[in-house]
Amino acid sequence: MSKKVKVCYILPFFDEKTDTHLFYNYELIKESAKNLDIFLIIERAKGDPTKLGCKFKVQKLKNPVLRFLELLLIVKLARLRGYSNFYTHYSYFGALASWLITLIFGGKAFYWNRGMPWLFKRGFFEEKVFRFILRHTILATSPVSLAEDYKKIYGVREYRILGNWIDHERYIPQKSKEKYKKDLGLEIEKKYVLFVHHLSERKGADFIAPVAEKFKNENVEFLVAGDGEYFKKLKSEVDNSPPQPPSLKVREGGDKEILSPCGGRVILLGKIPQSEVVKYFHASDVFFMPSREEGSPHVILEAMASGVPFVASNIGGISELTMPEAREFLCGVGDIECFAGKIKKLLNDAELRENIRKNGFEFVRNFSKEKAVKEFSELFEPKIYYVANARFPTEKAHGIQMAKMIEAMIGKGASIEVLAPNRGKGNIKKFYGLRREVLIKRLPVLPFYNFGKIGFWLSSVSFALGYWFFLIWKSLRGEKFIIYTIDIDQFSFFAVPFAGAPYFVEVHDAKKKGFFFNILFKNAKGIIVINNIIKETIAKEFSFAKDKIIVHPNGIDLEKFSNLSPKSEAREKLDLPKREKIALYVGKFYNWKGLGILADTAQKLQDVKFYLVGGSKEELKKVSGIENWAENLVCAGQRDFKEMPLWLASADVLLVLGTKANEYSYKHTSPMKLFEYMASERPIVASRTPAIEQIVSENDVIFYEPDNPESFADSIKHALEGAEGSRNKAQNAHEKVKKFSWEKRAESVLNFIKL
Repeated sequence: MSKKVKVCYILPFFDEKTDTHLFYNYELIKESAKNLDIFLIIERAKGDPTKLGCKFKVQKLKNPVLRFLELLLIVKLARLRGYSNFYTHYSYFGALASWLITLIFGGKAFYWNRGMPWLFKRGFFEEKVFRFILRHTILATSPVSLAEDYKKIYGVREYRILGNWIDHERYIPQKSKEKYKKDLGLEIEKKYVLFVHHLSERKGADFIAPVAEKFKNENVEFLVAGDGEYFKKLKSEVDNSPPQPPSLKVREGGDKEILSPCGGRVILLGKIPQSEVVKYFHASDVFFMPSREEGSPHVILEAMASGVPFVASNIGGISELTMPEAREFLCGVGDIECFAGKIKKLLNDAELRENIRKNGFEFVRNFSKEKAVKEFSELFEPKIYYVANARFPTEKAHGIQMAKMIEAMIGKGASIEVLAPNRGKGNIKKFYGLRREVLIKRLPVLPFYNFGKIGFWLSSVSFALGYWFFLIWKSLRGEKFIIYTIDIDQFSFFAVPFAGAPYFVEVHDAKKKGFFFNILFKNAKGIIVINNIIKETIAKEFSFAKDKIIVHPNGIDLEKFSNLSPKSEAREKLDLPKREKIALYVGKFYNWKGLGILADTAQKLQDVKFYLVGGSKEELKKVSGIENWAENLVCAGQRDFKEMPLWLASADVLLVLGTKANEYSYKHTSPMKLFEYMASERPIVASRTPAIEQIVSENDVIFYEPDNPESFADSIKHALEGAEGSRNKAQNAHEKVKKFSWEKRAESVLNFIKL
């Protein structure tokens, strides 16, 4: 039985009767403690933490300086007992202590924060401390859009996504709305709008009275559950009513029923324990959250799980928690008219409320406790160091493949840092149009990559020594990690087996026996290949177990290449002829691709315009040996990767090459352009090679015989003339490509690595 991962969790406050989001932290700790060895440090406690099911220590000292020193000592002792993962919820002291101890003794320090703190001023010293923490710990937050804001505003170096969750069973109604109303002393015939939150301007408490004012002549009451610095002011706002209201009912103990200035009734419930809030949800008709600042609020999930439609500010991560059909009920911050109008629309349409209720029940299941526990546990899984002897970013296909795959793996919860030579320039996210930042460590190398084979060899050896020293240093500091490397060249990976960590190798062609590959494959935990031919060859050549080799072709960004522009619009944007038949090839000009066939084929189809995107006329002649240039063959040069969808949309037929003259081209390649072609839903003419037939069949493309211009020309003509048949094949290819997304490839590879 494997040992549980040790996690030291620092919690600023424990109160078993809390009315805050900390209630969810307690539940998460209790569930996670079943699979993790959690040592809980509680800065202040009210109640009995033993119910959380884990070891804990409650701080005793009260003086702030002494409290920090006490916390520092507890954290140090935890580290000496093998706790190398430190997770701090909000606490500055906890984050600083974790950072300092992991800096000295090694380990990882996580800091949870979720919100929009940049909208509100802090004191000078507090702001400096906050920024320091965010830059020197791993931020745990959600959603991705919010994490990217933290990165942009505060310079966060690394973040992990930890989504919110809800216990669905707890919010299932146990009786009718009328019964809940009766039990809470509410009037059956009235409709209720519920506000549950900390009462502050940040949470929009100052918008409650103005919105309630819009309901002065309606049988509607606002229930306000919560306490905070705005409570007294809110009471005064609704208490300073004009003479028209008949009376106020004030209940002792903090529960006050009062009237808003123009007669809209507001009931201040005061502080309600989180365990009791569910009753008010079930008694209410609409939930109202007019916050100025939010991250990924639990109360939105609570409303959906309770079957209560909501009206909220469109701020922070709220839209990402909202099902598409309910996003019309999100308003701009402080838009009183919008808030009131949307609430009225919901209150006056029972069928609409019922539809949102049913859909909300289903949508909120995406935010389960099981998923949250899994995400929390994955925070502490070993980091993946992606070792690649490549200029990164680069316009070449291997750079795109790396960027997209790494982005998808990060999206699946992996913590990845790229180790690459200090060659590439530019921001990886911006260069490739990624949705997430890619963390990269550029290692110093000898600057001889462009000085022939000897220069490349010397620089590559310096890179290998650089990543070896880096990884050994990480290992000596107690960090657990996995190495993932890819076969960019034939030898720079030679130091990987000696870096003191399990490693996996991604291979894009069959390897022959040799000193470096023998060592690499002998100790690899697993190999990732792009087709079955490569798998069989490696298993045979190196006597490598087949069950340790996973086959997964390259992938596709489906969103980027689906729903392309109309052909006429794309051609206009690219300044291409509107009425010509266009056959398009996209890809870098390499001699192994068999590009020479294009000139001969173009000569045979004078009424078709052949556009080649990927290089110049001179480059094509150099790598292909073409002498007789066809007038209808046009080289469009290298184009920005972001422009590719337009080019595909402009074409009548898309071309995939392959030649018997090169083993890699014929047997091993897994061209990303083929997947992009398939996603574009345009007719495809492809070389009938074993490598291509690993991906598509005659149901998806029109094949031609490799290195045969006659066959190539006939297939292109058939694709252009056979309208219905070509369209059916294109539709089949479009449907098939859905299983080749980068996300599915990443999920498959990560599951394999965990084995």
